[in-house]
Amino acid sequence: MHIKNKLAYCAGLIDGEGSLYISKSKDKKMTAGIKLAMNDKPGLLLFQSIFGGNIVKGTCKICRESGEVYSPAWVLQFRAKVDIKHILNTLIPYLQVKRKQAEILLEF
Repeated sequence: MHIKNKLAYCAGLIDGEGSLYISKSKDKKMTAGIKLAMNDKPGLLLFQSIFGGNIVKGTCKICRESGEVYSPAWVLQFRAKVDIKHILNTLIPYLQVKRKQAEILLEF
């Protein structure tokens, strides 16, 4: 797969399955992050091959109505400013849905 196609795919992962966030930590500091959580580990492996990071197994979810246990999602998260800036600056030309959130996160 050509690198531009890989980057477009990674942007699609953020648009569809990702979270771009700014939150307050327990010590009242504002922190930023990028989080991808999904059951499709190969998609995360492609993202990881380009941007690094560690993929961890998330927690199991239980449906309230049926009691069905869902398989845990795989999670890839970035909290370091240098990683966030690199990822967003690389992917912002390809983002369709979360471009404005990416711009806000880059300003933060």
